[in-house]
Order: sequence, then C-alpha cells, then structure tokens
Amino acid sequence: LAAHVIGFTNSEGVGIYGLEAYYNNLLEGTSGRYILAQDAKRQDMPFEYERYIEAENGYNIVTTLDIYIQYELENQLKKTYLESGAGDRVTGIVMDVNTGGILAMATYPSFDLNDPYTIDEYSQAALNALGFAEGSDEYKEKYTEMMYRMWNNKAITETYEPGSTFKIITTAMAFEEGVVTPETPFYCSGSLMVEGWGKPISCHLHSGHGAVSFRVGLQQSCNPTLMQIAAGVGREKFYDYFRAFGYMAKTGVDLPGEVSGIYSAYKNFSGVSLAVYSFGQTFKTTALQQLRAISAVANGGYLVTPHF
Repeated sequence: LAAHVIGFTNSEGVGIYGLEAYYNNLLEGTSGRYILAQDAKRQDMPFEYERYIEAENGYNIVTTLDIYIQYELENQLKKTYLESGAGDRVTGIVMDVNTGGILAMATYPSFDLNDPYTIDEYSQAALNALGFAEGSDEYKEKYTEMMYRMWNNKAITETYEPGSTFKIITTAMAFEEGVVTPETPFYCSGSLMVEGWGKPISCHLHSGHGAVSFRVGLQQSCNPTLMQIAAGVGREKFYDYFRAFGYMAKTGVDLPGEVSGIYSAYKNFSGVSLAVYSFGQTFKTTALQQLRAISAVANGGYLVTPHF
C-alpha cells in the first residue's frame, strides 16, 4: 500500500507520517518484567518478594483501505502525472462520504518504503539538471530538501487553491438559504464589477456566457454567476458556512503531519473576498479538507471525520 499512508521507520526507529506512528502507543504493547527485592548490597532477598509481570501484546489494526481501489488510484495518479506534465507531485483520495472511511490515498511520485533515503527518479533528474557537483554542499542541501518533500503526504501536508471545485460549496450555501433555484436567470458579460475592487473580476470565458439559468451557469463554471449568488448569501452567512464546512479546522484524520488551511480572518473578509472565495480563490485548503466538505454536500450535511 501507499508509503505515505502506512509510513516507514528511520534509523532511530521513529515511524514517519504513517498509521504506525499515529497508533504506536496502542501497537507497541507492554514489555514483561521482573520485580525483585534486594538489600543494600544488591543481594536478593527471600523468594516471596519476587514478582513476574508477563508481557502484553499490542493491538492489531484493521484499516478502511481497499487494496484494489488503492492499486487503481496509484495507477491513475501515475498516468495523470505523466500525461499532464505536472510540475509538482499529484495526490488523490477515495473516501466513503457517509462514514469518512478512507478507501485509498496516494501521492505520485512516491518513494520506496525499503529505501526511503533515495529520492525518486523525477527528483533526481531535477537535481541533476541544477548542475551541482555530486557530494558538494549545494548538492547535499538540495538532495535533503527533495527527500523531505518526497516524504510529505501531499494530501494532508500541502495546501492549494481549490478553484472551481469550491463552486459546489457555494451552490450548497445558496440552495440552503433559498437565494437561488436551478432556473434562476443570470447574465454573464465575461466579467463583474465588485465594490472595493478597481477593475472587473473576469470569468474564465472572457467573451461571457450571456443569458443563462443558474443550472447552465454552474455547468459552464461561470464566475460572475457564482459571485452573484454568494452576494445573495451575504458576507456573514457565507463565512459561517465556510466554517461549518470544515475549512477553518484540521479534519482530525488519524495520520500525523496534517496542516491547517489558509484563509482570511472575518475582520479582513471583505465584499471582494466574498466574490473571489465564491469560485475558490485567495484561500487555501488541503485536498482532504476539500473532499470532506464536498462529502458533506453528498451525504446530506454531515461533516465526517476522515479516518483509516
């Protein structure tokens, strides 16, 4: 299974970024021991003072991972990485939207659990292209930087702008507040002026989508349409929903190393912020945070805790 999920052990015996590290206190068990009574000369006292406490085995873990889904996810990530020419690693998660049970999680390029101190071939090629002499201080420094980055589980340790995938969340807010129906009409000229910003905020289609229903505007991923429904929700309620969908807290997944998203404090959350947040820009989230929020839309409104 994926190195980033299961983890590995370094030379000091410390599990890194894995289930084994997270649950180590339950897995390791308790060593057996003798309790002896000795005098000041360290000689054993009568036998009846001796006591033996037997060792106790640690717990086993049964994970939610599905080995077949995991296998297919890893294959698809490799294919995606190679076909897209991604400048950074790619990551993917498959999760049960009703329970939060993670069926698969992977990052590509990954690393060999049995050889974790050797960087992947793409990182090695990038390092070679820098032209540092092998063994030089610059080479060693960059090698170490790449190695630590390779170890990071991108799904929970790196943030990104979710972009148009966040439009699912804005739409859920608007439907819940009753400010829009699938057939509500909108007009997209290719941009929208927002008070507080000196120039129009563009749609991805600069020529505009023209007159559309909300249904079509969402299908076409129209930014002005989403900005208008976010304005209908309002700054305060939008921010409350943003919190309720889990973007202001870690997910609580049972892996070490999870980071928080990056977002504006409410005092800095302006009308312009509202507009650009509506289509997933100027804030950052982890892939797992984003998947959890979308799962809440899919499961009827429950914010689950992702877990293995």
